[in-house]
Amino acid sequence: METRSQNSTGYKLDLLMRLTGSRNAELGEALSFDASYISRIRNGKRSLPADPEVIGKAAAYFAGRVTASHERAAAADAVGLASPWPEDRGEAEALVARWLSGEPLSQAGESSEKRDHNSYLSSGRLSEAAFYFGNEGKRQAVMSFLAELERSPAGTMLIYSDEDMTWLYEDARFGPCLRTELAKLLAAGWRIRIIHSLGRDRTEMWEGVKQWLPMYLLGNFEPFYSPRLRDSLTTRSLFVAEGCCAMLASTVKGQNGEGLCMIIKDPGAISAAAREFGAYLAQCRPLMDIREGDRQRLAQTVRELASDPDSLIFLRLRDSALIVRLPEDPGQRLRGSALVVRLGERVRSFLFSEMRLVEAVAEFAEGDGGTLHGAEAASAAEAFAKSIEDV
Repeated sequence: METRSQNSTGYKLDLLMRLTGSRNAELGEALSFDASYISRIRNGKRSLPADPEVIGKAAAYFAGRVTASHERAAAADAVGLASPWPEDRGEAEALVARWLSGEPLSQAGESSEKRDHNSYLSSGRLSEAAFYFGNEGKRQAVMSFLAELERSPAGTMLIYSDEDMTWLYEDARFGPCLRTELAKLLAAGWRIRIIHSLGRDRTEMWEGVKQWLPMYLLGNFEPFYSPRLRDSLTTRSLFVAEGCCAMLASTVKGQNGEGLCMIIKDPGAISAAAREFGAYLAQCRPLMDIREGDRQRLAQTVRELASDPDSLIFLRLRDSALIVRLPEDPGQRLRGSALVVRLGERVRSFLFSEMRLVEAVAEFAEGDGGTLHGAEAASAAEAFAKSIEDV
């Protein structure tokens, strides 16, 4: 008696008979067996003899029954064949014989080179994707990506880009739209794990801070940076939401906003993009020290920054504040610090020490008309420290 499983000859025989519309009597005649014996094989009560002659007769019978294009396609799928069903009758017989015998499938009569060639041709598949072009296309792709996330359960969004940021800030209408959509996602429970590129000029760094800093104040951010700067010849953007979609873009220096951007939804492609992000993240470091709660310690940090009024910048933004201490001597780059604090039910703070970002935060603060300096900044910082303790 043969256990009926997908690897049993009974299961395979029954599958081929149903596929070809064969009756027990017909196959029995081809194999010189009684129809009732064929029935017992199909039901797993008997096994097909392993005699090569019997296997050969069965293979010849089924190969002769698979002739139409739809039958060949169905047969290839039924036996798990990666390549198309053989057109040649002899190759088809050899294929069926190998499958019934439990041997690895490869089309008989093919050279190893041809089999390898066919396996490569059949190994790929076209997946659902949408394509966008140029800077305007990239803005549309980002909004389409975020719209997909709005329709999906909250998770973690993975973001990396070292591309020219012109696409982000050249249209003044886009920044507010982007922040609004991101705020919706953060409010819905999404988290953002982002790798920042520090290999930018001051203008781009400032524009990046200006776009992302308001988002930091909402929380749910995990920012990182790579200490190793990439070459600027080729640049790349990668946005991934596992289980939902991914956005990929790349440009070569000098393309001037003419690059290709795509959104993919194929699960395998999304997983591959997430693995790429993870491999890069493994080489990165936290961009800032993020803390929640511990009001006394935070108030102490504010007072420490304010202890040197001559190099102090202070900006109050509703329930948040920016405190920046720049080095008196530009050569003393390790002395600079920038602290972003958000008050609320839970106090959240972000402490920058990487000097390029400290300078970018300072430039961001200087762009606001309410920025204070020197003694005024120190006094405002002390009042803010007290408010942290009193909340």
